[in-house]
Amino acid sequence: VDLYRRRLTKGNAKDVKNEKPIQLSIRDRNSRCNFSFLKTFLLFIAICITYVMLLYSTKAYNSNHLPSVRSGWIWGGSDPRYTSDVDINWDDMLQITKKLTGKKEFQGLGLLNFNKTELDHWEQLIPNVTHVLLDLEYVAENVTWESLYPEWIEEEEGTQVPICPSLPSLRSPGIRLNLIALKLPHANGGNWPRDVARLHLQLAAARLATSFKSNYPVYVLFITKFFPIPNLFTCKELVRHEGNLWLYRPNLAVLRQKLLLPVGSCELSLPLRGKGVMVVEPSNCTFKLLMDHIDEFESYNGGDQGYLNEIFTWWHRIPRRMNFLKHFWVGDEEEKKQMKTLLFGAEPPVFYVLHYLGMKPWLCFRDYDCNWNDDIFHEFASDVAHERWWKVHDEMPKLLQEFCMLKTKQKAKLEWDRRQAEIANYSDGHWRIEVKDKRLKKCIDKLCSWKNMLKHWGETNWTDDESYYTPTPPAIATIPFSSVT
Repeated sequence: VDLYRRRLTKGNAKDVKNEKPIQLSIRDRNSRCNFSFLKTFLLFIAICITYVMLLYSTKAYNSNHLPSVRSGWIWGGSDPRYTSDVDINWDDMLQITKKLTGKKEFQGLGLLNFNKTELDHWEQLIPNVTHVLLDLEYVAENVTWESLYPEWIEEEEGTQVPICPSLPSLRSPGIRLNLIALKLPHANGGNWPRDVARLHLQLAAARLATSFKSNYPVYVLFITKFFPIPNLFTCKELVRHEGNLWLYRPNLAVLRQKLLLPVGSCELSLPLRGKGVMVVEPSNCTFKLLMDHIDEFESYNGGDQGYLNEIFTWWHRIPRRMNFLKHFWVGDEEEKKQMKTLLFGAEPPVFYVLHYLGMKPWLCFRDYDCNWNDDIFHEFASDVAHERWWKVHDEMPKLLQEFCMLKTKQKAKLEWDRRQAEIANYSDGHWRIEVKDKRLKKCIDKLCSWKNMLKHWGETNWTDDESYYTPTPPAIATIPFSSVT
């Protein structure tokens, strides 16, 4: 009471300087100290509570929203393109992962595209390692399969340069991961191989796996009803497969090379510098994969090429010089035909591969392209390209040249076609060329007289002996990479 009495009122005329100092009793002092301590304590409690709540809410958010929506920093929600309803058999998961998690060097587990319930299962399944919730930004909604794999791009880059859409990558977790696990969607129904989100997740996991430079092994585990992209994660790298679980140990050096390719066929995949020998490696595992699913895919052209394109969807567009067609289209102007002819005979070669349409050079006389013998094959005829193939033939080992011999029946057919061209009096005049092909004198059949066979050519009751000699292939043969095939 004394304290409040000593306060100055508005109408008090006394000078403040003349006022005596306010004296507080010990009780008053203690009251003020206690009040100050109480405020500090309550503030500290509030800060602690806020920190705990913020920590829990962040963890809960990350657990429930993987991958999180980063575009425009819109919090909450999910993208249905990435949603997967694949059931996980955790007993199978235990069997597949226990050999990995039992090793001392196993330290980190990266998890991508799982819901909170599944994340809880992972923590119980592998409790003594660091669990990293991988944060992946969704791909833009305007990125479609058609934009990644357009039917046509301007290869010559006359008016525009083809550019692929951007697919976000995973941020580096900053710690060592031994296993990257991800769940793949299949929201595209029967067209699941051509699914943008599915492709995005696999490429993101591959890039993350190859970002680790140490020598320790890195495994990638897919949870999916269908197999991952086989030309990105190969069959020989498959460690184990149980139900919906596919465990791979990819060759990281090879995978890094693959990831140098564009996202899809939206850009040209330029050839590597330097020369090599192309190695074709047979794989019973890949063959079994193809045969096991042969009834599930419809070939767009009814053939093997259409089927393979349905399986190996991660394909890339190569320049035309990598597989140039020996063909003169109906609409080709004379200038363009001359340009093609110059390209066929260029030295040094400008083509990596020249694709011979029509009659193959080894089935023709060496003296000229036998596509000239029939008017419906004239669009495939080129003596310059024909000569190019025989130049490569002469550089092959002698043992391999034996496979290019002519059968007796083929010799008779060629001569018959040449005579028909003479009767038709084709203006190109190739039928006038004297044939000196030395293979005409070498027989690989039991019946060797092609001239006698020619006497009966076209008779309805005529038969021939189809048996012929096939040379034994060499035990080891090295075939240099050539400019034509």
